[in-house]
Amino acid sequence: MVYLKRPHLYYPSMRIDGVLHETTRRCDKLAFLYPYELTYAEFNSKVDEFASKLRELGMKEGDRIAIYASNSIEWIIAYFGIIRAGCAVVPLSPLFKEYELEFHLKDSGAKGIVVDEVLHPTVKNSKAEVECIILERIIERGKENKANTLEQIDLQVDPKEDVAVIPYTAGTTGTPKGVMLTHFNAVSNALQFAVASEIHENDVSLITLPLYHSYALHILMLGGVWTGLSFVIMKRFDVKEFCELIERYKVTVIGTTAAMIIYLTDFLEKSERSYNWSSWRLAIIGASPVPEDVMARIKPILKEKCNNESLVFQHGWGMTEASPCVALNPFYANRPETQGIALSDVEAKVIDENGRELGFGEMGEIVLKGPNIMKGYLNRDPSDGFIEINGERWLRTGDLGYIDEEGYHHLIDRIKEVIKYKGHTVAPAEVEALLLKHPAVFDAAVIGKPDAIAGEISKAFVALKDEYKGKIKEEELIEWVRERIAEYKRIRELEFVDSIPRSPAGKVLRRMLKDREV
Repeated sequence: MVYLKRPHLYYPSMRIDGVLHETTRRCDKLAFLYPYELTYAEFNSKVDEFASKLRELGMKEGDRIAIYASNSIEWIIAYFGIIRAGCAVVPLSPLFKEYELEFHLKDSGAKGIVVDEVLHPTVKNSKAEVECIILERIIERGKENKANTLEQIDLQVDPKEDVAVIPYTAGTTGTPKGVMLTHFNAVSNALQFAVASEIHENDVSLITLPLYHSYALHILMLGGVWTGLSFVIMKRFDVKEFCELIERYKVTVIGTTAAMIIYLTDFLEKSERSYNWSSWRLAIIGASPVPEDVMARIKPILKEKCNNESLVFQHGWGMTEASPCVALNPFYANRPETQGIALSDVEAKVIDENGRELGFGEMGEIVLKGPNIMKGYLNRDPSDGFIEINGERWLRTGDLGYIDEEGYHHLIDRIKEVIKYKGHTVAPAEVEALLLKHPAVFDAAVIGKPDAIAGEISKAFVALKDEYKGKIKEEELIEWVRERIAEYKRIRELEFVDSIPRSPAGKVLRRMLKDREV
């Protein structure tokens, strides 16, 4: 049995915007196909113009500028433009309300905020004192770019030390934390992902996941720019538009989540329409795996309704602190029940609660080291989130799992979310996976609920498929699970809900459900 490893790569010490500059030099083609066409040369020119306007507004090297907007080509131009001006990007969710916006702007120390016009009132209603830059007014579609003096700006940037992007963790187990990613972190991960996923300049990538999340931002978008492929950008996920765009633009690569695949499967089963998706060759899946029964349902549908029987589902995992991609399944030995093998130059090991390294197949916390690992958390002690092992600094992921003899990563659950029932350890993800096998269950989440006798009991939140609503009782599902799992793992309580809260990467936001039980 061979422990699988990817080859070592050379990582250039360059600014993030240098990736776009280099691609523009070698790729005379369309960077964007939808919602409108834009060549790489035009894209790069608009980035120059945006950076110049930021300087005119008084933004200085080292300033932090937030982006508070929905997915768009303009969002991506703003991202590169902020970095080209020597500033750092703080990507924020367009779903934030005033309170959340105030917290992130204050915590990040942002001097400016790039905002969609429709979201401008939210910024005005907040107490944040920042320069407001309305996206639609600073970037005009189809207009000739004005001459600028950007090339005269002498930026003193150290790619390995200077922070370029500060995304925030989803706050699944506590208050969101700003993650300091250097230019080198982001560029390295884009290259690592491009090599592992085998994307190339003839690909067409559809991005529907939110750009403020590192999954879409650094591996799908920046990794795509690295290769010089063409993009189709969706404002947000809409399953009907998603299906139509794949066919219209002959999309070849899409970054997805298990939740998206579940929605897509349900939609295709009910749809009377057929599609030509023969171009779609790769579906990257982050976060939790797609349930086995869903995979068994979607593959024949793709063949019968979508003219596609060769689509590869490539499962991997990552975290914001790793820029974000850590591992991906190799094409030559794809094991979708796992999270794949480590990307090039990513070192992973498993430790126990005392920091002792564990062997193959032994369960513990996964720790990481590599060129893509964050500099640290903003406004926190430099050692926060890290552990020293044999004089080396390793990132603590907080993920419970193991690595097998072939090098495949198996993530079980978040350590802080593991349920302790009468001394037994219960992984919520295991119970959730079982629930998703029931024909009535559309989505599910399991949490530990405090109990005076047991310590914690397992409580499930279940979203039913439309056709089963009102036709099945909570007790039926509890009994169904009890018959298929060890007694200590079974569900003690179950509540039907309209939907399960998830992060942009598809991770269950159990903290939100736990807050309901307080």
